Amino acid sequence: MPEQIVLDLGVKTYEIKDPDGTVTGTVRFNPADPGFAGRWQQAETKIESYRQRINEMQASGVPEIDQWPVLMEASDAIKQAFDYAFGAPVSQAFFGGYSAFALTTNGHTVLENVLEGVAPVIEKALKSAAKKAQQRMAGHTAPYQGTTKGLTPGQTAVPSAQP
Repeated sequence: MPEQIVLDLGVKTYEIKDPDGTVTGTVRFNPADPGFAGRWQQAETKIESYRQRINEMQASGVPEIDQWPVLMEASDAIKQAFDYAFGAPVSQAFFGGYSAFALTTNGHTVLENVLEGVAPVIEKALKSAAKKAQQRMAGHTAPYQGTTKGLTPGQTAVPSAQP
């Protein structure tokens, strides 16, 4: 039997459920990964650009049938953006085989429901990670606060700016 390396990568598992409570998929990712945060911002930008494009088409009176190719392109691009942001093929778990713009029983699109479900998880995790990082950093810098510890002979500390 090969030896093992067990690592804590901060990965969490989230079940995706429908309104009836049926698990429709599972997503695993590290929501506190700064790389994830950056990729998520890029995904949000792409999603918003497609939303604007579709809204402009609707506002200008483009017939619905002529909007379908753009909706299909946008749906595929949005799913790819989700996969990129999460670093894994999560779009199937979030969207199933449906278009991101399919209407749901609550009158929202699947995309809107996915964003409403995912955003609080991401925000909470990023805030928690930032707080833990600050606490960890404070633990490392606390012994040096208000002392000359760590300075070379004759060197003086510059007072930190207080906000």
